[in-house]
Amino acid sequence: MKTYFELRESLQINERAHYAFDTQKAAKAFGSKVNGMPMNIVKVGSGKYYVVELRPGTKQADQEKAAKIAVSIGLSESYLEEGVKDLKNWDDRNRKGFEARAFIEIKKGNTSNKFDDDFGFTQAEMDYMDKLISKIKGMHVSSFDGGDTAPASLEFYGKKASLDKFAKDRKVQQIAKKYKSKVEIYLNK
Repeated sequence: MKTYFELRESLQINERAHYAFDTQKAAKAFGSKVNGMPMNIVKVGSGKYYVVELRPGTKQADQEKAAKIAVSIGLSESYLEEGVKDLKNWDDRNRKGFEARAFIEIKKGNTSNKFDDDFGFTQAEMDYMDKLISKIKGMHVSSFDGGDTAPASLEFYGKKASLDKFAKDRKVQQIAKKYKSKVEIYLNK
């Protein structure tokens, strides 16, 4: 006859267990710690959540551990911030062989120190530029100055036509104007 603890260990979950997170970074951290299934993005109302599902056949004890891990990540999730390096079109210092480059350098930031977390571009502004770059194609973000979460400048490389299209976008011009700047494009030699 099995004891309660032996029986509990041998039980398998027939239900599916899902854990939702506000940031992709938190969901990836959770998924790697519990060996979860690939992450899914779920839109609910105006919000977007990153969902990780436990693998079928997960034991009860492992599910309890996963719940504790999810709680600890969820509590610290407010401290996890996405930045330039998390953008889809980030290609670290890839500058060789491209036709042109562009810069947006903030002249007047939100604080006086460009290395402050709140100095430059907001995450929403960087996300908009990242989506626009994905639509335009032929360009990427290659570097930044200042802090990762609110950079003081962004550097782009790619085809001249793509960079021109990016610079002419109305919202990109509004973002640059907000910081007393403009998108400057240079041809590489």
